[in-house]
Parts: sequence; structure tokens; C-alpha cells
Amino acid sequence: MVASLTTPDGKKIVGVVKNLGPTGYSARQKRTVTLTAGAASKKFDLPDLEVGNEFPVEILPPPNAGPKLLASLSISPGDQNSRNDSLSKAITLSSKSYDLIIVARSSDGKTFVSAADVEVKGVGPAKAGKTNFRGAFTVKVEARDLHVSVQHTGYTSNPRQVTVAKDERVEIVLTKEHPATPKSYDLIVVARSNDGKTMVPMPTSR
Repeated sequence: MVASLTTPDGKKIVGVVKNLGPTGYSARQKRTVTLTAGAASKKFDLPDLEVGNEFPVEILPPPNAGPKLLASLSISPGDQNSRNDSLSKAITLSSKSYDLIIVARSSDGKTFVSAADVEVKGVGPAKAGKTNFRGAFTVKVEARDLHVSVQHTGYTSNPRQVTVAKDERVEIVLTKEHPATPKSYDLIVVARSNDGKTMVPMPTSR
């Protein structure tokens, strides 16, 4: 019979087939066990199995699986009691986290920007920090789409949308801001006598 469906580590899904008797299973009966987790499915050949013994099988959920998915375990051909031939169950997986390494680089292509303010937004509270002397900041995130921005005085930020499904390294290019050229003006100085009428010529330098 199909005995159980569990996820002992919150990642892989384990199904167990147990022979309740009254006779042993024989590999010559060509029984198969199918374990399904979401869109992932795996089939196993059932070996000789004495009464009271168990046959465990396991499968990893698909990479894009959410925190919950439906898993099922079935044996074919089954026993006389069809209720013992299959089992379906909603499984809760632990959230898998990945390292997202964010590197801030200047638009000159050479300079890493240290002490830059990093912010990572997605589902839940935003995560923030500063880049180290190599311009890098590492944060643990779950698989999802994230918005990454980096700010530093003297640079224009170029935020990015990042899809994380494994350990990732992403570069954020900061555009160096050039100081504005000081604007110049003409200053005309006029020397006038206190009689209000006479213009006093400016002395010429020799």
C-alpha cells in the first residue's frame, strides 16, 4: 500500500510504499510506483518486498515551485483495496534562499564604487546595505523578481529588475556625474565723478 508522503528537510519529497501482506511483492509482478510533485514526476520499479517492509522513493520539486504544491504517490497495479493504491497531499516546502551579489561599477568600466547605498525590493521588507571596498554587497534572497538600486553621491543610479532562481551576480552601472561648467558674466565697471556728469577714464596699465 501507499503509506506516506512527507518532506523531511523541507526540500525533497519522500514517498513510502509498505507491504501490508498477506503475501510479499515480487519484482516479477512488474509493479511501478509513481511520485509526483507539482509538474515533476518520477516512476520507479517496485522490487521484491516482503510483508512489513517499506520501499521509499523521493523527488525534488520543480525549480519554479512555490512554497506549497500538491504531491501524489501511487502504485500500479494496486492491491485489492483501491483506497490503498494512491495518496495525494499538499506539501509545504521551506523557502530556499540564494546569494545575490550586487556589484557597483562606474560607467568608466574600471572603477568599483565602494560605500554605495544598496536597496533590494521584492516581496516583504526591503533589504539594504553598503558596498564593500570591492564595490560588492551580498544579500540572501528567495527565488523571485527583485528591484535592485544603488545610490552614491556624484553618480546617477541605474536600477535594474533581476530574476533570481539561483545564486546570482548582478552589476549595477553608475553613471559618473560631471560638475557643471561655471557660467561666466561680463562685469562693466564705470568711473564717474561726484558731479554726476563727468566720466573718469580708467588708467591704462603700462
